[in-house]
Amino acid sequence: MKSIIFAFLLSLICVTGFSQTDESKVLQKVKDLNDAVFVRKDGNAIQGLVSDKATYGHSDAKIEDKATMVQNAVTNKITYRNVEMLSPSVVIESNTAVVRYVLNGVQTDSTGKEGPLTLAVLQVWMKEKKEWKLLARQAVKIPQKN
Repeated sequence: MKSIIFAFLLSLICVTGFSQTDESKVLQKVKDLNDAVFVRKDGNAIQGLVSDKATYGHSDAKIEDKATMVQNAVTNKITYRNVEMLSPSVVIESNTAVVRYVLNGVQTDSTGKEGPLTLAVLQVWMKEKKEWKLLARQAVKIPQKN
């Protein structure tokens, strides 16, 4: 009886451990994508993180496929600094992860005008060949309090 209980507890610990590992892997992918899009504007890194089937929704309601999203991210004239991910949450079900967070930072347009970047972001990630890839993203502007 003790060995059955021990085996059950051990398997429960293993399942919980793997789930936490997947959550941290997904969060690292989110951070890597944000860095590639907003800071480095690195098309190769973005290509490796995004599914070929991806849809990328912006806060102005514009929706892009992968090719358009990568091109626009790399050529975007807006610069970003102090980009950070606040209050992230990850829910994983099988090979799908749903991530929510607030993206916060400062953006500077091509004329030099600065403004806050504050977005509520929802992302869906899928495992493709054992790698987490972005499948869908939607952002919504969070109004600034005056």
